[in-house]
Amino acid sequence: MYISSLSISGYRSLKNVNISGMLPVCIFHGLNNSGKSNILSAMEAIFRRKVLVEETMVAEVTKHEREGSFWQGRISKFRDNFYGGGKEDITFSVAVTFADGEIAFLKEVLGQLHASLGKAGHNKVLALNGRIKYVDDDTAEFVLERAAFNKHYVVFEMDGAGKKSFFPKLARLTAEQRLAYFEQLMNLMADSFTLVPSDRYLTSETPLEDSKEANPSSPVTFKNWLFRLALSRSGHPAFEEIKTMFAEDPFSIGEIGFSRDRDEIEIMVQEPKVRLPIGRLGSGHQQFLYIIANLVLNKRKMLGIEELEINLSPYAQKMIFEKLKKHIYTGADLVSQVIITSHSDYFKHRGDVRCYGVEHNGVHTVVKPWSQATQGKFFSRS
Repeated sequence: MYISSLSISGYRSLKNVNISGMLPVCIFHGLNNSGKSNILSAMEAIFRRKVLVEETMVAEVTKHEREGSFWQGRISKFRDNFYGGGKEDITFSVAVTFADGEIAFLKEVLGQLHASLGKAGHNKVLALNGRIKYVDDDTAEFVLERAAFNKHYVVFEMDGAGKKSFFPKLARLTAEQRLAYFEQLMNLMADSFTLVPSDRYLTSETPLEDSKEANPSSPVTFKNWLFRLALSRSGHPAFEEIKTMFAEDPFSIGEIGFSRDRDEIEIMVQEPKVRLPIGRLGSGHQQFLYIIANLVLNKRKMLGIEELEINLSPYAQKMIFEKLKKHIYTGADLVSQVIITSHSDYFKHRGDVRCYGVEHNGVHTVVKPWSQATQGKFFSRS
């Protein structure tokens, strides 16, 4: 499963942006503040799980919230994401390409679909169209309006009155069966895109109280999260996988463990002759560990990484990029897609992945296919 195209308008600096021909490995090049991060953020906003809000009326109106799938509901903490600080709808169209094995549960349904879906073994492309509507300064409403395989076979549509239809051409199935198939398809994509931000600097941490939640996506609580993962019965296999990847080729940095000294929790790395805090080994090793943990935590998902090269030498950039690429193109289950933003010279000559140039024209972001002309704008000819 990977995002193969994205058209979006109205999200931050993205106005009428069209990105086509995406592959399982993509690189977005651009100057600072051109809008590269906004592209990754938009993808995360589309695929994150939404909150369903239900109101009941007894003596007064009471609101109940529960987690839903990604295709409908509220998005919280959405401040300052509408274009120009306005309130106009964000519109989007995103295509997700599936291999047959990923949607095997739809075998019975797909067998009845139009021939345009292609033969077995061919990828199936699901196009999703919808909008994100302003609710208040901190909240938006996500509305899916249409979903169709290979442009023609509709699996969902909503009319102007808000009436929803699921697999409308499969009349022989009950409404409940069609809805169940649709929900299963949507749940495949819920939280399927994870954004690894450029802020990956680990800090000093005191042990958190049990009542406080450690967040693996936040560098300020990462050490606590990894420590708890190591102690957890359910999480320990993931910790062992992180530990093994950090210690073996191509990284071969060392065995990780923990220490608690003066009320501080620390990640320790055992090298051949000495055991040191990870901070003593340099910021590059911290980057490796943080990215490795996100790879293991978000297995088989699509991953967006801002500025992969941060604090990494050209050799280290090559090492981690080639590992990511190898896992994707050899069919391993680590990640299904990796999309990175970059300023690095190492990534400027890539014929094996899809590259794009991102510019800001003074009004909004423009995305162009990679070419000698766009390359010359971002990298010195010397």
